[in-house]
Amino acid sequence: RTLLEGQVQRAGNHVHVNVQLVDAEHDRQLWAQSYDRELTAENVFAIQGDIAQNVAQALQASFTKTEEAAVEKAPTSNLAALDWYHRGKELFALRGGAFKDTAAVRAFEQAITFDSNFAEAWAGLAAARAWQVRDGFTTDTLPARVALDRAVALAPSSAQTEIAQAYYAYYAQGDYASALQHFKAVGVQRPGDAEAIQGVGYIARRRGQWEDALAAERRVIVLDPRDPGALYDLGDTYASLRQYDRAEELERRALILDPTNDGATSFLVAVVLFGRGDTAATRSLLTTLPTGVSPFIVQYGTAMLERVERHFDASDSAVDRMPVQRLIDRPNRLLLLALNARAEGSAVRAVRYADSAAATARAFLASSASADVFGNRADFYTALGVAEAIQGKAEDAVRDGERAVQLNPASRDALEAPRSEEGLILIHVLLGHRDEAVRLITEQAHHPVGSASIMPLTRASIRLDPVFDGIRDDPRIQALLKNDQAWVVK
Repeated sequence: RTLLEGQVQRAGNHVHVNVQLVDAEHDRQLWAQSYDRELTAENVFAIQGDIAQNVAQALQASFTKTEEAAVEKAPTSNLAALDWYHRGKELFALRGGAFKDTAAVRAFEQAITFDSNFAEAWAGLAAARAWQVRDGFTTDTLPARVALDRAVALAPSSAQTEIAQAYYAYYAQGDYASALQHFKAVGVQRPGDAEAIQGVGYIARRRGQWEDALAAERRVIVLDPRDPGALYDLGDTYASLRQYDRAEELERRALILDPTNDGATSFLVAVVLFGRGDTAATRSLLTTLPTGVSPFIVQYGTAMLERVERHFDASDSAVDRMPVQRLIDRPNRLLLLALNARAEGSAVRAVRYADSAAATARAFLASSASADVFGNRADFYTALGVAEAIQGKAEDAVRDGERAVQLNPASRDALEAPRSEEGLILIHVLLGHRDEAVRLITEQAHHPVGSASIMPLTRASIRLDPVFDGIRDDPRIQALLKNDQAWVVK
């Protein structure tokens, strides 16, 4: 019923703020104030606190003790630290691209350089470093733990520290129960905290509680309608549930707000190509992406498009241009080249690439004994199994593909598990195990689509990708492709 409107102008070392609280229904001003202050961190928060107090009085509302303390106390007296902190928060909200993920960590580190006692910056750094574990950039959780311990020591009861504890439990440890407890604790302190509600939705997805996840993600968009990350998260959930029209609408809305958003771009390319199976629209999309989109997304999308259109040389060229972002990208790039060579009929070249992919996967598995958070270790077993299938080592391939599924089960993570299940299907298809492949495909059609799978299992991928050439004409597959109900996620 009320709107808070304001304008901020910065001139040199001074800041001017105009603000008013308006009764939206009657277009009546409830309160207004202007501020002219020297631009310091203390003054920024003094203005913020004064606005909060006056708005609360005008609405006849009151602060909790936690809110009152947050309003009255500036988290840092260093303006440069505050600036870097906000940069880090913005980059972390856009996580999912290699540049942004690395830049978020650097921004929080810069904030701490200017103020080593800035608790919120340490909390942000803990979350950003934990995300790098989750997304497969590293298996080392110690840097995130060090930052989290510092945040806890400086501000043990703050909401930002609680958020950091949630992200550490979630991203660095895969401890969904603990993460949910921390996210809900923030919700008790701040019921309208979009980040906490978003976190609750994240955990619901992991547990396969899809309606709860969708409800939380819709609530985040209501609270923060200009957050492209919230839009593409909701779109990603719909894509996982094979509801591609809704997913595409949301990803396109996210890109209106942020045209170079890596997350929304990657999901949109996947939805158009593997969801709708529209190769012409995919090519148009890839050729009109603005400068600033991750080169990995552009080249991966191009490689998969050229592959399904049987332009294998062009697909290989795109694979060669794909930068390595995550550890798993090394064997997966080699496997894409191997699959292209196999589709072309060049068995010798396919085996050569598979040999290198298998060696890379084995080296990682031998050197890393870390817990399998988010299926990262399972991905290397999948890569090894696919390589072994191309090499003709049937028993080894199935064993390693099944090992990936065991490490990354749907009972633990409903969102990540399909990637390992799809890898096992790919192994059986490559080995010519028709009956087992059909059985698994029929089961998988009722499961969510795998996230970042080497071969997403959709009706479009079965219809288009050359890897399915040997099984596509099976009457059971043809019947499955024509049955809409067979692809409803249960």
